[in-house]
Amino acid sequence: MLERAAGCETSGYTEDQWEHELSRCQTLETSMSTYVATLWSKPGEDVLHYLYDRGYATGEVKGMALGCFPGQDETLKELLVDDPGGPGVVIPYRDGSGRLMGLMFRDIGSRGPESYAPLTTLEGLTDVPFLLYRSRGQHDVILVEGLLDSLLLDQLRLKPVMGIGAGGLSEGMLRTATDSGSRHFILALGNGDRRRSHTISAIKLAIDAGLAVSVLPIPPRYKDIDEFIRQTCLDHYRALLKKAIPGREWLAAYA
Repeated sequence: MLERAAGCETSGYTEDQWEHELSRCQTLETSMSTYVATLWSKPGEDVLHYLYDRGYATGEVKGMALGCFPGQDETLKELLVDDPGGPGVVIPYRDGSGRLMGLMFRDIGSRGPESYAPLTTLEGLTDVPFLLYRSRGQHDVILVEGLLDSLLLDQLRLKPVMGIGAGGLSEGMLRTATDSGSRHFILALGNGDRRRSHTISAIKLAIDAGLAVSVLPIPPRYKDIDEFIRQTCLDHYRALLKKAIPGREWLAAYA
């Protein structure tokens, strides 16, 4: 390690820990490369068609760096929490530095939060918003629920985005995002009682932390931002970004 070569000592982070994280990262990168290759081969046809049916273009799917999990992979036995049973989409989950530290699985045969499951342990990622590494240093950031929603908005590149998952925004995630430089959070968590509840909680968390927060008014007929974009067009999304409602104002009108 550089510290040892320079004659310095570190506290709280050992060489064994560094070697463990490096080994894990390298293993996951190798595995993810296999899953990406599978998506673009015959075994991945069903998963690829699922992504096309969602309205994603070929360039968007490639840009998202998604893979296909067709079934149990013997090389990942030690990392898998459960065999998801495949087929499904494999989504890389990176830490704040961009290191691949976990894999998520999206079942193409189901819908909603239950369709997502960890394919590996998510060591060290509990308080790390999805795609944080892509938004470091950005003052304004959109927060969405779904991982695929995050990847779609990231590909559109109109504004930085982070994913917080179906559990909503936690204090730990908010702290990690602010530590990376974000100060204004634009909530696009979607419609429905559960998402509305998470929007209310996120607004209150941000306000209590002294941060700016606003809400994108996704029309009620669309369940989330992903569906809104796929069923309208990019110009509608641009227009929606200009209609963000300040958090306190949204609470007064809708909470």
